[in-house]
Order: sequence, then C-alpha cells, then structure tokens
Amino acid sequence: MSSQHKNLSDGSETRVRSAPIRVVPVGLGEMGRKLCLTLLEKEGVEIVAACDKDPAIAGKDLGEVIGSPEKLGIIVEKSVAEVFKSVAADVGLFCTVTGLDELYSMVLPALEAGCDVISTSEVLSYPFRKDPEHTMKLDAAARKHGVSILGSGIYPGFLPDAVPIIATAGCRDIEHIDIKAFGDVYPYGPTVWKGMGLGLTVEEYERQFGREVDIEFTEPPEQVIAATGLHLDEIRENNQWLVAPHDIKVGDLEVKKGTVSGFSQTTTGFIDGREVIRQNIVGDLCSELPPFWVEVSIKGKPDVKLRLDLVHEDGWSTSALLVNMIPRVMNAPPGFVAMKDLQLPSAVLGDMRELLA
Repeated sequence: MSSQHKNLSDGSETRVRSAPIRVVPVGLGEMGRKLCLTLLEKEGVEIVAACDKDPAIAGKDLGEVIGSPEKLGIIVEKSVAEVFKSVAADVGLFCTVTGLDELYSMVLPALEAGCDVISTSEVLSYPFRKDPEHTMKLDAAARKHGVSILGSGIYPGFLPDAVPIIATAGCRDIEHIDIKAFGDVYPYGPTVWKGMGLGLTVEEYERQFGREVDIEFTEPPEQVIAATGLHLDEIRENNQWLVAPHDIKVGDLEVKKGTVSGFSQTTTGFIDGREVIRQNIVGDLCSELPPFWVEVSIKGKPDVKLRLDLVHEDGWSTSALLVNMIPRVMNAPPGFVAMKDLQLPSAVLGDMRELLA
C-alpha cells in the first residue's frame, strides 16, 4: 500500500493512502445502480470493475447500466470469479438477494483475492444461529486471507440493530427492549418485489413459497443483546404476509386489492425463560406511514425512548450506508464482523482514505 504524510493542525502526522480505494460492485439491480452512483460522488474511492449475471446487463458499459450521463469505460462482467481473479481490488460490494449457501460461493472469490466484502444480503447481518456451517466457512476464509466480511443495510444493519444498540449506551441496567420498525418496500426494485411475492394471491404465494412466510429479519435482536454482553437462549418468530387493502399502482409496480403487498415479522428473545427483547418489523407497499422509521423503547435504568425517521427515503440510504462502511470494514479485524463490532457508523463527506487506520 503506497501512502503519503499529511500534516495535522496539532503538529502530528498521519499516514494517508495515496491510491484510491478500489471497489467492485456485484449485482446491478436497483440497489446496485444506486450504490455505483453514490460511489461516483465520493473522493478517495474508485470503481475498478463491475459484475452482474444478467445477460441483458453483462457486456454493457457500466455508465449505461446505471444511468450515468457518460460512459465509464468499465464493461460489466458476468463471472464473479473471473472478475476477482483479473482485477486488483480492495473491497467487493455485493447487492444480491440470495441464500447464504449461494452467497458463500459468490463472495468466496472476493475473499480469496484478498478483498473485504460488504453485502446488502440480510442473511449476512448476523447469521451465526441460522446457518453456522456456512458462517464458519466464510469466517475461516476471511481470516485466512486477512480480510473482513459484513452484511448490512438499512434493514437490517442500521434501523433495527445499530440504532437500538446506540440507544442502550446510557443505561446502567435493562429489563426489556422493544423495537418497532417500518419500511416501504417499493424503493428496493423488482428483484426484491419478486422475492417477497408482491402481487401474488395468498394461494399463489403458498404454492410458490410455502405456507410459512420466510423473512430473514430475526437476527437484529440477537445482535442487540449480544452487544450488551448477553446472549439469547430462545428466539420465537411470527411471520405473516400483508395484503393490499385496495389496488396500488406505483411506477411500473401494480398490486391488486387482496394480493400480497408486504410482510410483518415479530421476533421475541428470551433469557432464562424471560422475554428481554421484542422486535416488530413491517415492510409494506405505499403505506401512509413515513417511509422508513424505527422506534426503540427501553425499560431499564433509565428508561429510554427513541424514534428515528428517514424522511423522503427512496432507497438511497442503503447504498449510502454500504459506501460509508467501506473504511470501517477495511479497518476491522479479519473474519466475520457485524455492525456491533465496528467503529461507530457515520456519513463520509471527505476523502475516504483519511479514515483508514
């Protein structure tokens, strides 16, 4: 790593990397395109390659794919493995919706190439209980190559886990944590809509996905409690689909009355038979509620109440969070990391290289 010295006002010196941080976005759907456009606004970071398995996207110039006013001279590749073999990069940014078994094979080439990995996939946020086998394999691969891997976004990553963790910081003791969060599903684009079964009748949903609603948002309560130094010994979840109360049409998405429009998930965590945390996450389409918000109520010493709204959120916050986490993940110890393990998140408005340790 080449570097240069920067003189500080107090007379001390810090070492600043001279080369830009080299990143590879993987997955160029709605979130991936927003991620690329966010990266282009930042100083100290450079897109060196891009990848998407969709044959309608692969082979095109990245600028054309993401709606940039000019071509970027980067041809979108189809093979993740070939990209990370052929391009020297520092970080792989994965905007893919997939299970941890598939994600393992997808991110492994990046880890083996010595790249840190940040992913929007909710299954990566805190996967130790649900899939310990693939989690340990990814952790071992990351440690072997001296890099870190993080799953994060607005849901989960920030609203249902990082915000409640911060809310506990002034407590001497805690009896119970209650988390309520809401998010509009529209900004996440067609891949997420399809994965959630939006617009399907209940019968169609059950034929395609089964009778159980499989939503991967049970991990935030585990992470919040783990951040306090405790561990849940029992977790219960109750998932259900939501149906549209009337016809809804937004942009190119149309959901008929009575068909699936979103989900509601309630997760409760217990220690020694006592409920210590409850989380309700609702993802719905075009609700009259504010588009993204979280409410945290803590019964403890002292009691804490906190509400945070992302006003007029249209999907850009997840891309911004991933970009803002780049230096935090690069500074992290090797292996699997969660939001609770990293430096306090914040916006990065200056040169991103200056935040590298």
